[in-house]
Amino acid sequence: MRSFRAALAAALIALGCVTHATGQGRTFVAEGTDVAAAVGARALAMGGSGTAIANDPHAIYYNPALLAGLNRPMLSVTRQLNAELRPYSFFGATLPVTLLEPLGLNLTLGYASFPRVHARSTGAFAATDPQSVFLRLLLPGLQGTYDGVIDSKTLVRRFAAGVSPVASDAFSLGVAVDIIDCRTNTCGVNAKNGRFRADRVEAHAVSVSAGAAFRFSDRFKVAVSANDINTFLHASMVTITNGQVRSSNTVARLPMT
Repeated sequence: MRSFRAALAAALIALGCVTHATGQGRTFVAEGTDVAAAVGARALAMGGSGTAIANDPHAIYYNPALLAGLNRPMLSVTRQLNAELRPYSFFGATLPVTLLEPLGLNLTLGYASFPRVHARSTGAFAATDPQSVFLRLLLPGLQGTYDGVIDSKTLVRRFAAGVSPVASDAFSLGVAVDIIDCRTNTCGVNAKNGRFRADRVEAHAVSVSAGAAFRFSDRFKVAVSANDINTFLHASMVTITNGQVRSSNTVARLPMT
């Protein structure tokens, strides 16, 4: 049986294998930043390389250090054109403040909300179907044919700040704190070993991200960022197997990216 710890950790990073599938009496859709090529039109046009070029609220997502270069309030709402599950793909707002100017620093604050993963599946998928790889990650212990409904959401609320010297904005630093909320609701799961039903899976985490940027010239900039620094996901799961109710709690460490 695959452990729930491995399932949650892998589900957040390994969802790119399948994004949409339909068949007779069954559907499978997965959306969110973890399965998207990029967040924001400009980063998408640049192949997802927003770590050094983001110059709008999408900097909250790519590199909080770039917030220091935003000297006016900004608001951004984006939506994937073919999205079926979420009304938006990214919501972000930035606000420059003068709190640190007496110390010789520019400060810009940012807030963003975005789904890391939102997946929905209905119908039956055999163990040989590629969709079952995803389903087994979200439902540890599932074997054989999956036949039912699953709705899984992982939403991130990010609070970020970027600072740079007032004398020169060539160098900037940034930090962000994420509140990660995961919820999975399922019903009607059938496995070879009998009736398996996962009533709910809930997981929560607080994550820290950091970034830095240095502009050598108008054409050359170096930037780095790190997400999910030393982050642990605390999960609880309630299952019913052959009429027996079981509860379990696990802690999964998210890989730093």
